[in-house]
Amino acid sequence: MEGIFTKKTQMAFVQRNSFWIVLLACVWTCKGQTQTILNQGNVCQICDVTFESDETCAEKEGEMENIQCSNVDVTEINDWAFANETHLTVFKMENTALMDVGEKAFCETRIEKLLLRKNKLYKIPNTTCISTTLKILDLKGNSIRHINSSLGFLTLLKELDISNNGLEYAPYDFLCGTAMETIWLNDNRLTSTLNFSCFDTIFRIEMKENDIQTIAVDSFKNVFVQKQIVLENNRLDNVSVLSELAETNGQLNIIRNKLTCFNVVSVCLPHVYWFV
Repeated sequence: MEGIFTKKTQMAFVQRNSFWIVLLACVWTCKGQTQTILNQGNVCQICDVTFESDETCAEKEGEMENIQCSNVDVTEINDWAFANETHLTVFKMENTALMDVGEKAFCETRIEKLLLRKNKLYKIPNTTCISTTLKILDLKGNSIRHINSSLGFLTLLKELDISNNGLEYAPYDFLCGTAMETIWLNDNRLTSTLNFSCFDTIFRIEMKENDIQTIAVDSFKNVFVQKQIVLENNRLDNVSVLSELAETNGQLNIIRNKLTCFNVVSVCLPHVYWFV
């Protein structure tokens, strides 16, 4: 399959029995289970594909629903890489040298889960092509330092993990417009909270182990209904703004901060965990 990877990557794959050759040569039965393919240290998995004894893997192109790979020598996924995989709903690639994903790499797919942990990505992949299907985006453990655009066009996105990226900047409203339920922004370098007040559905917010000194006035306005907010191990010294939190059934974790002024009325927030 030409054009899926860059020329440099293709050469690397020729030497390693090409990523796609491995996939198309080794998977024979996989309905309802995961079959592991091991080739010269590369591990790939494909699920939900059934092969008859007289069929070849190439004849099943376009029916793959779940592709998982790790420890493969990939630096870039090119545009239209999976154009033939119109049933693809889960793509997982971890522990690789992946630095960039083409703007149209996943066009024509139906991806709901895009799982790209522990790679070398320096920006959030362009997901415009799957904006009407993507529900879970996992980018934990990459090198994304700045987010310069909104993800609001991902109207079905409900889980986002950008933890452990060294993230220094994200637009205040960059998540508004999504269907966010759970967000992890742990272990970054953010200095302020974001706008979470634009969600009715959000259940858990984690921003622990950042450099947060300021809680924006409207960050959590009308958010605190059966919610969990984790701001552990930051640099907060005043959380009086949290008195705006509206309801009583949430949990707020502000352990290991620098609090000298705690003015939240306890009757409003009975499940607060806080220590200096």
